[in-house]
Amino acid sequence: MKHYDLIIVGAGIAGASAAYEFSKQGDNVLLLEQYQFLHTKGSSQGGSRIFRHAYENPNYIKLAIEAGELWRELEHNLKEKLVFPTGGIDIGTNDNKDLQDIQTALQATAQDYEVLSAHETNKRFPAFQLSSDMIALYQKDAAILAATRAVNALLLAAALAGADLQDNTELVKIDMAKDRVTVKTNLTSFSASKIILAAGSWLDKLLPDLKLNLDVEQQQVIYLKVNKPHLHSMVNMPIFINRNPAAMVYGFPLIDSPTAIKVANHLAAPKIEIENRNFELNSQRAKNTIAQVRSFMPYVSDNLEDFATCLYTKTKTEDFIIDLHPEYDNLLIAGGFSGHGFKFGSLLGKLFIDKFAKTGKYDLDMFGF
Repeated sequence: MKHYDLIIVGAGIAGASAAYEFSKQGDNVLLLEQYQFLHTKGSSQGGSRIFRHAYENPNYIKLAIEAGELWRELEHNLKEKLVFPTGGIDIGTNDNKDLQDIQTALQATAQDYEVLSAHETNKRFPAFQLSSDMIALYQKDAAILAATRAVNALLLAAALAGADLQDNTELVKIDMAKDRVTVKTNLTSFSASKIILAAGSWLDKLLPDLKLNLDVEQQQVIYLKVNKPHLHSMVNMPIFINRNPAAMVYGFPLIDSPTAIKVANHLAAPKIEIENRNFELNSQRAKNTIAQVRSFMPYVSDNLEDFATCLYTKTKTEDFIIDLHPEYDNLLIAGGFSGHGFKFGSLLGKLFIDKFAKTGKYDLDMFGF
């Protein structure tokens, strides 16, 4: 039985980041993925994700700032373009609490931003036509992350640093001891000193006794044709999040398609059991999303070009889980990224190292379970 310093279960954004960072510091790492690498059954696939500093919590902003630096470092090291700067706007009414909290947090972390009136927003970014009672908080550091390419880059960097990457390898059983972990798979068995479970929407199934209370949601993104492509290019249109508490729609300028923008509703996706996951369009949800988007983006049509499904694994607070097992300090649980964790992918491995080492370099108290 081959022995490793660390076994990681799950090769999405969290597992890939962990494999890279632990290998880079000299650990002998095994990364196990139950499906093929870069598969489309989980939460880390697709052409694009939002990168932003605009958070209500200053701790997330500090982590996003460092993650941005690490994404740029990874781009440089691999000569791979992963981050596409666009700027970003958060849209809402003047009394929107989210916008007020974001401004407070950006001020606390000395981050630049602008508050634009509806008229200023419409003139500066004419893809949007906000009603007079709305404002937009503009933050220049927002960008688009190339999702699948980013995971692939981290996996490649991990392999170049010496990690052993094995896909199509299903976890069957874990035997824990204080100083040793034995993992049985569908192919063979391995042992390690430590283990990270970064299995996304399968995490609850692996740890039923912990009662992590994770909700798995089947999310969908839709691609809508635009009537004026030049207004919706990355040159002229930022990423956006509409902070309407009833339907938090968000979207991207033209990047995954030359003729259609990608949009979705962050809220109230249907909860599922992971074994019931499907890849079908929820037509009523799509119709509602289209109506929301067209209420402030007049040059977006209701012509659905394409769609894709993915999974959210959400905690009750939408804060992540990055914590050690209550009985075993050599088992780290990483998950519950709640539909907004991808942007931190370049940093997650460092957070996991810090949690194991208990150095307190990062403030991880909010990520307990």
